[in-house]
Amino acid sequence: MSWNHIARCHVAIRMSPRLRRDRWIAVTALCVAITSAGCATKHEASFPYSVEYRCRKATGPVTIDGELDEAAWKQAGVLHFVVPDTLSTPPTRTEARMLYDEERLYLAFHAFDEDIWFAHTKRDEPIYMEDVVEAFFRTDPQAAPYYEFEFSVNEVIWDGLYHGRRGAGGSVRAKTWNSEGTEVAARVQGTVNDWRDRDTSWTCEVSIPLDDLTVPVGRRPRTGDRWRFSLARYDYSVYVRGGSVLSSSAPLRVADFHRLEDYMTLEFE
Repeated sequence: MSWNHIARCHVAIRMSPRLRRDRWIAVTALCVAITSAGCATKHEASFPYSVEYRCRKATGPVTIDGELDEAAWKQAGVLHFVVPDTLSTPPTRTEARMLYDEERLYLAFHAFDEDIWFAHTKRDEPIYMEDVVEAFFRTDPQAAPYYEFEFSVNEVIWDGLYHGRRGAGGSVRAKTWNSEGTEVAARVQGTVNDWRDRDTSWTCEVSIPLDDLTVPVGRRPRTGDRWRFSLARYDYSVYVRGGSVLSSSAPLRVADFHRLEDYMTLEFE
């Protein structure tokens, strides 16, 4: 066999369609893995806050009146919201806190807002189309089910249990579940539903029974338990560019409040 024949065989093998395909798949997979890892690292590095939140036990009673003036709130760590994807500071600021005791989980929101408004008045109406704060809880980070709560300026509640990311049937099916013992109170520093004046902010205080948050673990949280969660907000305003601002406590890679893989860790002290 001549050297020319060997060379031609070698070229033929290297240029085989099957080999080209396999090599392309391998190289592409490697590039995607490297790029994804690099993007994830860069994304996480650009998040200015901790991705873990330690939920402390309340040292005293919490009255659900929207005032946020209980001494117990002073011991709670503050959660700051960012814009999904860019992780930049939103034009309208939000601060949130969380506490718990043997019976209930407590949430406190302080939402700065120059144009406070609401439109809906009944439970499970689409209040995400107005000024609203939200909470998402995944009580078992390895399981599919998760809870969503929304609370409006008008103290309307939307609550749902998803059996997977947005689940089969989506929000229409999820909202058939209700946390009947959940309480909410809101206070407004400004004038509701009047865009002609500039408001200051609104506060929202929430109490959720821990017995309503037992899917799929089957019990209340104990010291050391770790959930996955995110708090979020829709702010609709004539004073912000584009008319609305979405923000969240978790470093979401896209503007999707149901992006479970980007949720923060909630550890119960």
